[in-house]
Amino acid sequence: MEITESSERILENEIDETINDSEEIESQPRAKRGKGLVYDHLCNFESFETISEEIKNGKIGHNQWIFCGLKNTQNGDKYWYDCSFSKHGCKVRMFLLITSDNVKRVFVSNNEHDNHEEDARDASATTSLR
Repeated sequence: MEITESSERILENEIDETINDSEEIESQPRAKRGKGLVYDHLCNFESFETISEEIKNGKIGHNQWIFCGLKNTQNGDKYWYDCSFSKHGCKVRMFLLITSDNVKRVFVSNNEHDNHEEDARDASATTSLR
């Protein structure tokens, strides 16, 4: 007669622990569809050509901006711009709003600029002085 070996394996997690684990997974926040930014009115402008030139020269918000696209909304046409350091993680955005009444406004998100090269240069200069 052949002797067969059998073994039992005991699961480490009891049913109660599994339920607790599932509650932890469910409590994680879901990603929002939008970026959830709050925009502040910066200024009004007279002509689109003038404001475009000021954006290119870095006079708006003392920053360089990258055009991201145009979106037609019920409030008017929105010309979207991202901070030029958005590839490095800066999340500041700006848009130009031109309403059907021909009112032209500039809005900038109220979060702080981060991950800019100037900040990196300043940090490296202070560490080299130490």
